[in-house]
Amino acid sequence: MSGGNENTASGADASVSGGLLNTASGDAATVSGGSSNTVSGGAASASGGSKNTATGAAASVSGGQGNTASNDHSSVSGGTSNIAHGPGASVSGGRENKASGHYASVSGGNGNTASGPDASVSGGGWNTATGPFTSVSGGQANTATNDHATVSGGTYNTAHGSAASVSGGQGNKASGSYATVSGGYQRKAAESHDWVAGRPRQ
Repeated sequence: MSGGNENTASGADASVSGGLLNTASGDAATVSGGSSNTVSGGAASASGGSKNTATGAAASVSGGQGNTASNDHSSVSGGTSNIAHGPGASVSGGRENKASGHYASVSGGNGNTASGPDASVSGGGWNTATGPFTSVSGGQANTATNDHATVSGGTYNTAHGSAASVSGGQGNKASGSYATVSGGYQRKAAESHDWVAGRPRQ
């Protein structure tokens, strides 16, 4: 232990460089500073912040408050109350975001979830990407549920079909495989390869 106060390094080759009430209990675990951070995974790390936890092997939390990296090679870069739960999953920032799929990622925003393998949510609020390789770029309360489905933005949009996409608007749904809704209000593309243009709200 290099400094700080009331820190503990109990794992083999573990280290705490400073801060207050930090704990490094995993073998080769490191805490660089901050307060009340806990690192129990082997070769895991917490760089700073407060009340962060890194429990997976080689997991990392770079800062922020109340963040958790709980699986192998998972990471949280900052923000508040974010969770990277899947193997290799990452949350870059924001608040109350969760990446639980294998190699899933959430870049920021609030209350977003990427639960599918390799799924991603770039930002916005309360967006969900549940299928493999699905993505939601932003907006609010959008959902991409099947493989390679995408929602670019807007609100309350759903891309449910395989490789389906919704570009924006509100309350739109692309449920057919490779179906596309370009925008508008409560538009639906239900059949395979359907394309529906947007229209203004009546």
